[in-house]
Amino acid sequence: MMQEMALTHNEVLERLRNAGDTLELGCEKISDEGCKALAEGLKGNQTLTSLSLRSIGALDVGLEALAKALQCNGSIKELDICGNHPGPVAVEALIKMLEENDSLLDVNSGLFDNERQYSNIFRPRPAMSEELAERYRKFQCIAEKRTLQNKVLRHVTVPLLLSNSVYLGGSLIPQDLMQHVTNDYLCSKGALQDRL
Repeated sequence: MMQEMALTHNEVLERLRNAGDTLELGCEKISDEGCKALAEGLKGNQTLTSLSLRSIGALDVGLEALAKALQCNGSIKELDICGNHPGPVAVEALIKMLEENDSLLDVNSGLFDNERQYSNIFRPRPAMSEELAERYRKFQCIAEKRTLQNKVLRHVTVPLLLSNSVYLGGSLIPQDLMQHVTNDYLCSKGALQDRL
């Protein structure tokens, strides 16, 4: 059986140039050099809003480069990195990316699928230490919380504000209310069963 060849540096950049607002590289194999090329291209790209890197076979070095590039990219709103197995350096870079990039609205780390049911897609490699496994869980929780908060904001809070703007007087939504609504949403979907 022939092994699948990884996309080259130039192929990755060509796909990025032709992507428009969505780039799906899911299940394509991309080397660390290809990931670095994509990271460089993302730094200046302001048109891409959705990036799927599902099961690209990226390793620690490549995922770290992508996470660092995404820290300052304000145009990407959706990111899918299911099926990859970052090491300790990449996990820390991914956590920092989520902490610093407020424009990412939907981050699919593989903890939940489209129906938000538990899945085992994005998990530490079996030989990883318990400490690294805990860092993975932290990343996944941050990603899921961000996604759910933005989902609540887009589908519940904004319509509520628009329909009741006179009642609220244009006030900001208190953080504890936002947290309460987010927690209610999570509990209603059964998503917090093993996470609290």
